[in-house]
Amino acid sequence: MTELAIGKVIKMACMRSGLCKYPNKTVLLTKESLTQMAPSIQGVPVVLDHPEGKITDQNVGDLPVVGRVADMHYDEANEVWLAHFIVDDARAVQLLQNGYGVSTAWFGDKYAAGGTFNNCPYDSELLEGRYEHLAIVERPRYEMAVDPIFLNSKDGHNDQPEVNIKTEPKKESVSMLGKLFRKVTQ
Repeated sequence: MTELAIGKVIKMACMRSGLCKYPNKTVLLTKESLTQMAPSIQGVPVVLDHPEGKITDQNVGDLPVVGRVADMHYDEANEVWLAHFIVDDARAVQLLQNGYGVSTAWFGDKYAAGGTFNNCPYDSELLEGRYEHLAIVERPRYEMAVDPIFLNSKDGHNDQPEVNIKTEPKKESVSMLGKLFRKVTQ
């Protein structure tokens, strides 16, 4: 087992544009709406499983808060949003290492009417919203929201590109004593 990355920044995919199905509705999330929401994730709590209701100043102390989200960035190559967060709880890190994923909780502030996307009907399109928390869950809504990257971890599982330094072959440095030793042995 690798060393736990408690207190290290963890990077995980957590959101993707497209249709998202909830128990009572299907919502279209566009890259533009997710871009609008991204700054609101800064500082939200990381919790174990989704809480029963909204997180408030009054109940946040009663929740299993295991960290905080630093920020969120769009990965153009994979067309996903990546959350960067810090977890201060060994059990939470262990869950992530054992296959758990993350799930965002957000609230919509402004919607457009429904329609179709790729010939699939949806009830509304999110225009503006805000994130409330990031939950560590067994089965995330988005399939790609697994496989954390522990940045700066000693186990080598990080997102830093490999650096290959090309070096010239070393010239043999021979000291005066070495030259003398070589003469004596010859």
